[in-house]
Order: sequence, then structure tokens, then C-alpha cells
Amino acid sequence: MWITELLYCLSIDLVKISYLCFCLRIFPHHEIKKWLYSLIILVSVHGIAFTLAATFQCTPVRHMWQNWDGEHTGKCINAHAVAWVQAGTTIALDLAMLGVPIPPLLKLQMSMRKKIYVILMFSIGVLYVKSLLNLF
Repeated sequence: MWITELLYCLSIDLVKISYLCFCLRIFPHHEIKKWLYSLIILVSVHGIAFTLAATFQCTPVRHMWQNWDGEHTGKCINAHAVAWVQAGTTIALDLAMLGVPIPPLLKLQMSMRKKIYVILMFSIGVLYVKSLLNLF
């Protein structure tokens, strides 16, 4: 369980970073690159912070899997509170990531119908965020 928590924290943010790098290749404009690099830094800090929080949620670390019998001493943080904070910051980062490509897409030289299709393609992640919000 402990290892899967670590892998989950890492995988979420690595997928986000890969999407942001994809956007860097698609949108060469200087203004949007600043936003994308800022988001890459934020997502990286987010990933490092919550991976460290998941790694060291108990002191000593082995207390994570030894605390069930009550014979070992140690202390753990409130994992539920950390999970709620992680969920909130993840949703906020998702919404920021989804909003960044929309202004350059609106400036494309194509019909409004095609623009809407392209924006919908980039915004399909809203369904993911909406499904997360339904969990709460």
C-alpha cells in the first residue's frame, strides 16, 4: 500500500508534466511558454511535496506497516487531511492546465466550428476533473 501511494503521487504529476511539455511543443509563443514553464515548476513542486509527505507520513517510516499491532512506537500524520489537500491542489492545477491553451486556440485562422472542435479536444480533461469533483 505504501509503495502504491508513492507511485500514485509521482505518476499523477509526471503525466501532467508530460502534457505541459506537449503544449510547449505545440504553442511556440513566448507568452504562453512563460505560463507553461510556471505550471511545470508548480506541478514539480507539488509532486515532490506530496511524494515526500507520503514517504514520511510516519516516523519512523516502518511504523507505517508496523502500527497495526500497537506494540511498536511511532507517530503518523493525518493521511486523510493530506489526501484532501492533495486533491484540492490537483484539481486547481488541472483547471489551470486546461485554461492555458484556450486563448492561443481562439486565435487560430480557421472557422469557428473547427476552433470549437479543437478546444473541445484539448478540454476533454474537464470530464476527468468533473468526475473527481463528483467524488466529493
